[in-house]
Amino acid sequence: MLFLGALLGEVVGLVRDHIKGRRDVAVAKAQAEVEIAKRKATAEIDWDMEFASQAKNSWRDEYITVLITVPIIAVFFPGYAPYIAEGFKTLETTVPDWYVTFAGAVVAAAFGIRSLKDVWLTSRKKKN
Repeated sequence: MLFLGALLGEVVGLVRDHIKGRRDVAVAKAQAEVEIAKRKATAEIDWDMEFASQAKNSWRDEYITVLITVPIIAVFFPGYAPYIAEGFKTLETTVPDWYVTFAGAVVAAAFGIRSLKDVWLTSRKKKN
């Protein structure tokens, strides 16, 4: 009987150790995921700070703003409206998707909008 009690005690101990080991692994995985999320957030903040610092001395934003707003303003002048409409139609039918995606990425980068790339790519997929 003593032997059976000792054997049962060993089995219970092994099961307890196994459960504890699995719990420790789960805790370690959760801690690793938290650490990865912290590092990612820190990297994104660092990127935003660097972007803001570099954007102070850049004329890229202004250039892209002018490129985007000129057709919007010019369409209100009757003499230019047909040319703008034809230009957009030509762009829509002849410009390859890779170029449109590249242009969208440039605009997103110029204004520091990382999430715009997801919206842009999603809209391009729906169109095709």
